[in-house]
Amino acid sequence: MGFAIEKDKDQPFKHVDFSVVRHPCNSAIDNTIKKYKTLIGSHPKFSVITSKEIVDMAVKHGDKATITWAYWYRKLYMI
Repeated sequence: MGFAIEKDKDQPFKHVDFSVVRHPCNSAIDNTIKKYKTLIGSHPKFSVITSKEIVDMAVKHGDKATITWAYWYRKLYMI
């Protein structure tokens, strides 16, 4: 969908990136991600990150409210 948006001259977005955020224990999605990467030719605008990586970065670089959210998120999703 992101690639189609970039090609549509009537929409306001000129550049689009697409990411999948997955739980670090969700290996069931790995095969689907691999197939999608192959389908799009390993396009550099597609990335995969775990929710643990996002939370770790929030704790490392966030303000107090972001860090509070990160600890709540860790507990909620058991990461």
